[in-house]
Amino acid sequence: MAFVFAGIVFAVPAQASSIGDILSPYGASQGVCVYEGYSSGTHTGTSQYGLDLVTGNCSSTSAGGLAVYAPLAGTVAYTPGATGDLCINVAGSRSITLTHIATSLTSGASVAAGQLVGAVGTAGSYGNNGVAHVHFQIWSAVNCWNNSKVPFDTADSARICGAPDMTATGGTGTNGVWSGTVFVGTSCSVHLAYGDYNNDGTTDMVVFRPSDGGWHIRGVTDFVYGQSGDIPVPGDYDGNGTIEAAVYRPSTNYWYVRGGASIQYGQSGDIPVPGDYNNDGTTDIAVFRPSDGSWHIRLIGDFVYGQSGDIPVPGDYDGNGTIEAAVYRPSTNYWYVRGGVSVQYGQASDVVVPADYDGNGTTDVAVFRPSDGGWHIRNVGDFSYGQSGDIPMVGDYDGNGTIEAAVYRPSTNYWYVRGGISAQYGQSGDIPVSVFIDK
Repeated sequence: MAFVFAGIVFAVPAQASSIGDILSPYGASQGVCVYEGYSSGTHTGTSQYGLDLVTGNCSSTSAGGLAVYAPLAGTVAYTPGATGDLCINVAGSRSITLTHIATSLTSGASVAAGQLVGAVGTAGSYGNNGVAHVHFQIWSAVNCWNNSKVPFDTADSARICGAPDMTATGGTGTNGVWSGTVFVGTSCSVHLAYGDYNNDGTTDMVVFRPSDGGWHIRGVTDFVYGQSGDIPVPGDYDGNGTIEAAVYRPSTNYWYVRGGASIQYGQSGDIPVPGDYNNDGTTDIAVFRPSDGSWHIRLIGDFVYGQSGDIPVPGDYDGNGTIEAAVYRPSTNYWYVRGGVSVQYGQASDVVVPADYDGNGTTDVAVFRPSDGGWHIRNVGDFSYGQSGDIPMVGDYDGNGTIEAAVYRPSTNYWYVRGGISAQYGQSGDIPVSVFIDK
């Protein structure tokens, strides 16, 4: 996402995929074994792409009593019955099920990604056929157990964090496709939609008011954090699955995270480029130094990539799940991706708006043309949405799992979402804020 502040275009980095990876039901750091995979035994029909998950030693009993966590945020669709079938409707009109577990949740309850939702039933309970396990499955429609089942793979934006890309036919195993596969769950921030401050799966309209340091999040809350001259840099700095308001203060090079730490990092003239550069599920404090093209990522490393005048546009351009440093050179309209491709795309005065517009798990090279309101997304398409003076904003404003182009019009304080809503929110001098944390 690009935003304009004091005449400078800043790019807040994106992690790939419109819905992206999902948490393991056993949480991060727990070893997991696929006891029964796709298209085998009871896994036929609507259960075809189900996975029976036990602990990493592949024992039929050791998972009994183990804590189970919500892989995504959502709402409980119905009260679990005798088989301990917990169905959760999630963003993008999807649903997931965690079956054969003990849970006290009831229909209509809201759950956050990573929230403790129950425990694995012991062998012989909750209809688990003598194997203590979680039957885990995802559907591309709500309310579970229908013909919209999809595999846990990147192509369907359903890869489990820490697991291999479990395509429908790509794995092997004697007890179903991918059976015998062992992996360790890792952290991931998939449950955060682009700029989703209340974890409801939709991007929120947000403005930062430099005059008083006020943050105003439409339909959520208002609070003061920051002061005149600060640059808003929200992110998940503590890895708890929730976006924190944060500001970077150019006058002192301090980063202030609401409810968290304050750290001095950077120097005069640096451009803040926070993001998860090591894929550990937390936003890293980072700056790009235009004077010498250097990148400085706190606790990770420093390197040079770019030159004076370049605009930083980090993203996951190769779809490997890790953010790459990248720059856009306005003098030539070239994009350079560290360790990857270079491509000429755009023209003078374009505003860079890289994001995953087609939901394929990679960041797309894209520009917004203020002169005519044109959006140009490489290998995806071109369209007009907006007018001169608009500030481009992108996000999943309707919670359908797909990024929509949007603009903020400072002259009227209106937000316009392509194919969706328009709303007046903010006042003169406000800075529209967005952040890409959706992996």
